[in-house]
Amino acid sequence: MRRRRHIWQKLGDLCLGLAPNTSRDAVVWRVATPHDTDALGGLMLNAYRGTLDDEGETLEQACDEVRRFFDGAFGPVEALACVVGEHAGQLVSASLCCRWDGGGHSPAGPSQGRVPECAARRLPDVPAGPSQGRVPECAARRLPDVPAAPLVAYAVTAPAYQGQRLGAAAIAGSLRALAQAGHARACAVITAGNLPSEATFRRLGFEALPD
Repeated sequence: MRRRRHIWQKLGDLCLGLAPNTSRDAVVWRVATPHDTDALGGLMLNAYRGTLDDEGETLEQACDEVRRFFDGAFGPVEALACVVGEHAGQLVSASLCCRWDGGGHSPAGPSQGRVPECAARRLPDVPAGPSQGRVPECAARRLPDVPAAPLVAYAVTAPAYQGQRLGAAAIAGSLRALAQAGHARACAVITAGNLPSEATFRRLGFEALPD
């Protein structure tokens, strides 16, 4: 089933309205690197399972999607704005950003049967889960009108850590890094019906663009 997706954006001071990081002290935040690919693939698979973003992929496919992200398949990676949180030796939350150019970059390889956050945020008939979404493969091909801007392509939190606003803390970390790099605009694409994702981005100052 095709899911409707909506573009959200934040303009101006990307740090405006961001609360201080109050997530549990034991969570350590740092910049994500390609060395985190396998751990991020597992985190995404668990975070999306049973939500609007669940496309039934395997761990291998999820890791391959992360690998393509770091390879620039969805646009140049905003390296310092890719944030992960660690607790007890494992990744528990992440926000990954790239420079979306409105469709000029097209991921290589088969679609794996999902239209991620950009694509992956899907719609109705399925209860909206707490995943914040992503921009995967077919997503990249199906959203030609996304404005050229830094894009929160993936925002995920492990199920056992949801409800603690770690996803918001991860996205806020990305926004601070983008602001420090001189950006005054950031975008996200949210699947219609993903109310938790909408609430998270709204709290961080994003607004939905008219269809």
